[in-house]
Amino acid sequence: MLRSHALSLLAAAALLACNGNTPQSVSGENGGTPVAKIGSETITQAELDAWIKDELWRSQTEDGNAAKVFSLRQRGLSRMIDQRLIDAEAERRHLDPDALLDQEAAKRVAVTDEEVKAFYEQHAAEWGDRKLETEAAGIRDYLARTKGTEAAQAFV
Repeated sequence: MLRSHALSLLAAAALLACNGNTPQSVSGENGGTPVAKIGSETITQAELDAWIKDELWRSQTEDGNAAKVFSLRQRGLSRMIDQRLIDAEAERRHLDPDALLDQEAAKRVAVTDEEVKAFYEQHAAEWGDRKLETEAAGIRDYLARTKGTEAAQAFV
């Protein structure tokens, strides 16, 4: 039974991780956010984070392996620095951080007709009988998403 609850909590944590919260909101300001209810008892995000943090640390560092700890800290520090730079630039421009990233990505994601045609031709074997005209919108969307991801990474 306890194992079942632990697995449920880990599943809830995974769902929370997918909801786009920033590190600040996961660990602090939204700590009272309900994530589950058992009868009249509510489990908050802060309680869930406290419950799983040691297990996550052990799994991510292979029980404290120095190289894994260094790597985890390095990635975490890099993401923290990126986020703080984005926050500072967004504040300077009087924008929300997400709006800043959207604005910067939009500048870099324009997809030309030539790029769509080149992609279509590079993958000609995959299209079979389907024509460029019928596939162009999907190709354009794919290329824009790819460029958007690259633009966000380049921005930070």
